[in-house]
Amino acid sequence: MENQNLQYTYAQLDERVFLMDKKDRAFSILTALLVTPTVSLTLWGGFNIGFTLSLIAFTLLFGFYLGGKRALLSPFSVIALALAVCGFFVYTVSADNTVRLFLFLPLTLGLFLWLLNISGYEIKDDCSVISVCISGLHTMFSSIGKSVKSFFALGGKMGKGMGKALIGIACAVPAVIVVAALLRSSDAAFDGLVSKIGNSFGGFGSTVVKIITGVLCFPLMLSLGLGLSKNKKEQKLMGIKGAVDKIFIISFLSAISFVYVAYIASQFAYFFSAFRGILPEGITFASYARRGFFEMTAIAAINFTLISLACVLIKKDENQKQSKLFNGVVVFIAAFTVLLIATAVSKMVLYIGQFGMTRLRILTSVFMLFLAVLFIAVILRVFIKRVQILKTGLIAAMLLLLILGFADVDKTVARYNLYAYESNLVENLDVNAIGDLGEGAIPTLYEIYSNKDYDVSLRLAAKKELMKDCEKMYQSEYVDGRTVYTRKRSVGDFNLSRYKAQRALDRFLGIE
Repeated sequence: MENQNLQYTYAQLDERVFLMDKKDRAFSILTALLVTPTVSLTLWGGFNIGFTLSLIAFTLLFGFYLGGKRALLSPFSVIALALAVCGFFVYTVSADNTVRLFLFLPLTLGLFLWLLNISGYEIKDDCSVISVCISGLHTMFSSIGKSVKSFFALGGKMGKGMGKALIGIACAVPAVIVVAALLRSSDAAFDGLVSKIGNSFGGFGSTVVKIITGVLCFPLMLSLGLGLSKNKKEQKLMGIKGAVDKIFIISFLSAISFVYVAYIASQFAYFFSAFRGILPEGITFASYARRGFFEMTAIAAINFTLISLACVLIKKDENQKQSKLFNGVVVFIAAFTVLLIATAVSKMVLYIGQFGMTRLRILTSVFMLFLAVLFIAVILRVFIKRVQILKTGLIAAMLLLLILGFADVDKTVARYNLYAYESNLVENLDVNAIGDLGEGAIPTLYEIYSNKDYDVSLRLAAKKELMKDCEKMYQSEYVDGRTVYTRKRSVGDFNLSRYKAQRALDRFLGIE
């Protein structure tokens, strides 16, 4: 009771801090303890298993802290959380940096929306998705100063003493570094002890940098939790009242639609030849596929922008409904875009069948599929008002990137090209192209090298590529007249794809 009165009195005296209870204090301390290991395992671990474990730990921490009776669990936020959790493990399974980079944004957004939902924000439609993100970010960033002050005042005098102690330790860091350096130079035993400790944590200097980086990241993570928990939820729904007359917008979109109709009529044979597997005369497979993709990308971007602006700016009737003619024009433009995407995909399939797979061809195809889902959602939205385009786009992006991550694009491309060569679907096997792929292709390279049934030139090319991979993934030393290879390791850097690649290289080097 006395402790509660002390907290209440302290909060009254200084309104610049949050009123902290036991749950808040526990969250603050656990966040402080987790931040530096998270930074170390993530940034210095190369976004591998350490990143996965860190995301799991923080998701559990924030979930238990923010969740409660007031938690609002919409189906969308639950699905977003489930996909985000699956995405955590992509960083342990896949070494494909491109896929992991593109996955980071939708994964973070899905997780953020779930946190906002369980902390009291409602996510009903696409407008609420935008408004919730803006409100949540404002709450988080505006609470940084107050959250840090609250952490250094955990429960009054004891908290203020803790804050002073932490500040004192932080100020002592430079002196500790100087004293430790002098002692290391004066005593061999102490130097050996510090070296062993430093090597265990990646070097003394590296450890200091990790701690400093963790300290810099701590206020943001703390304010995310305390801000969402303590600040009053002021969710302002975004809404733009359309002011442009529908006749103008319909006429504008109809003129563009007329151009598309003429375009389809003039290019009918060109567009649909890919569906029949026929190459237009005088055009190579490469230019045919590229031309279709870039046409589709430009037109899809223009169409989505025009449709979005038109839906926002058009003046609606008293019941906030759009005219049927406007909806018809929107459906036509979206359907035309889907048709263009389907044509581009068919061209890419024709191109892959002729020349085999590459990373770019796979990623391009998946991107086109994402665009198709987006425009199908636009069409469905006209007829079914419950369909949400932004939500559909986020879920589709996460699902497609999860498939790419768990399938391992490099492995898939390498395995398919080898299969196509063995099945006589393609005339040649480009081993150098397989070598240019990432770590997921290394087991396939070793399979080519170790299979004596393959042509000698293919095996020699595979050996050359494997030697290049050894130089990248191993440290080499010249000992007793021979080269000795050892794996490069760091804490939290385990990755399943890299592990399989290193196993194949171990067999190649004979050090298994």
